Amino acid sequence: MNLDEIVDCMLLTNQEIQQTQTDHRMKLVDFWEIKSGDRVLEVGCGQGDTTAVLANAVGSNGFVQGIDIAPRSYGAPFTLGDATDHLKKSPLGNRMDFKLATNILQGDITFSDLEFDVAVLSHASWYFSSKEELTRMLILLSKWANRVCYAEWDPQITDVKQSSHLLAVLTQASYEAFKKETQSNCSETQKLDQMPTREIWLVFFMRSSVRGTE
Repeated sequence: MNLDEIVDCMLLTNQEIQQTQTDHRMKLVDFWEIKSGDRVLEVGCGQGDTTAVLANAVGSNGFVQGIDIAPRSYGAPFTLGDATDHLKKSPLGNRMDFKLATNILQGDITFSDLEFDVAVLSHASWYFSSKEELTRMLILLSKWANRVCYAEWDPQITDVKQSSHLLAVLTQASYEAFKKETQSNCSETQKLDQMPTREIWLVFFMRSSVRGTE
């Protein structure tokens, strides 16, 4: 499928924004060298923006298992349940499955060693409460998949147009940090300082060298 056809599979609020986001994710998947027939585990799948692109890449002989800690009712204006149900009914739907309200670190689900060709954690780092939690997740993923592919936005802006978004994130993080319970994906301002930075988005491979790390 081309860009427009993949976007047509999604539950949309803004066609132009979704095309931009999907184009970015297609570049990620191409960089990660996801190939036809791959079995992919995606953690932090959300509404399935990256899931759809992965499903297109793995083809009819591949499969993408999306997992997210959030419940079906989470999200606006469409919930995760609305968005993932819509994707499942699309032409890509038979290549994917979603397990929502599933906490991997609490043992809600587990997989056999090397059950997947690739594990993906894309733009989901801020949902972890600490660097230690993120490390635990990466160690698990490295056991379940031959390789782990990771992507996150860089908090160091390169264009003045990006400053308003960064300031909004910093403001939200500062506010959420005072809450005992929060559903925010950026509740700790220190996460911004802990993130590695290189480009407007950071992408790197974590290969088998991670496997077995304690």
